[in-house]
Amino acid sequence: LDVMMPGEGGVQMYRRLKSDYALKDIPVIMLSGVAKKTFVHYLKMLNTRIEDSIPDPSAYLEKPPEAEEILKLTERLIG
Repeated sequence: LDVMMPGEGGVQMYRRLKSDYALKDIPVIMLSGVAKKTFVHYLKMLNTRIEDSIPDPSAYLEKPPEAEEILKLTERLIG
């Protein structure tokens, strides 16, 4: 997911995925031009406002990622 996706954005989609009992255990890789530090801070602030906190994503990559990095990460997460 990209943090800056059109529409509601990747953070809200990520929140819905992690709140859905059937989908919450699926690994999610956030891939974005937003710095990881900024995303982590935003998620921390969001978690102070909601009852059920949102876990950190399985991985976070800043754009542009190396193709090999994505492949290795994906293999690790689903392997």
